[in-house]
Amino acid sequence: MDLQVRKDRQLEQAAMDVTRNTSMTRKPPKRRTPEEIRAGTRRLGLILFAIAASFFVAAFVKQIWFS
Repeated sequence: MDLQVRKDRQLEQAAMDVTRNTSMTRKPPKRRTPEEIRAGTRRLGLILFAIAASFFVAAFVKQIWFS
């Protein structure tokens, strides 16, 4: 019985190792360079800044024209 349990565990571990090293895509994922990370962060910051600025402009316009 103990030998069978040990064999089952070895087979499960082998199956996990195979699935861990493969992926569904043809190309493995690339690591992003620090420049690419900074560019993405800058783009996200500019988008969030534009959204915040539009809210402030909307509040300013509402105060000027609709009060």
